[in-house]
Formats: sequence, C-alpha cells, structure tokens
Amino acid sequence: MFDIRLAARLYPLGDHSRIRPYLGAGIGYFWFHDNWENEYSDTFEDPLFPGEFITVHDRDEGYETLADAPFAFALAG
Repeated sequence: MFDIRLAARLYPLGDHSRIRPYLGAGIGYFWFHDNWENEYSDTFEDPLFPGEFITVHDRDEGYETLADAPFAFALAG
C-alpha cells in the first residue's frame, strides 16, 4: 500500500507554551498494489497417443492495482 498525504496542524495554546497540543486535518490519496506469482501444473491425455499422459508446468507473475481512492483524515496530539 502506498499513500501520499497533505495535512495542516493548529496549535491552540500557541508556540510558546510548555505543552503543545495540536489539532489537524488533511487529505490524501492511496494505492493498494498486489504483486503475485503462480506456479501450476496440468496433466492431460495425449490426443495422438491414447493412454499416454503429458504434464505441463507453467509460471505466471504480475502486478495489479486492486484499489485507489482519495481520503480525509484528522490528527490530534
């Protein structure tokens, strides 16, 4: 998962107090990616030679974006 965010903070007691609580809010955008890799085998009867079987092994891999969307969030601390 990858996201990018932009936020702003408000310090209600100011910069010069001993404690600095804050409130904030922001917006962002996220991408949920999936990398996959499969190995599989298939066995079937040879059409030219009945009673003989052939097994095929194969591999596949890929990259896919499953979801992406904007979002809002709040901060406090």
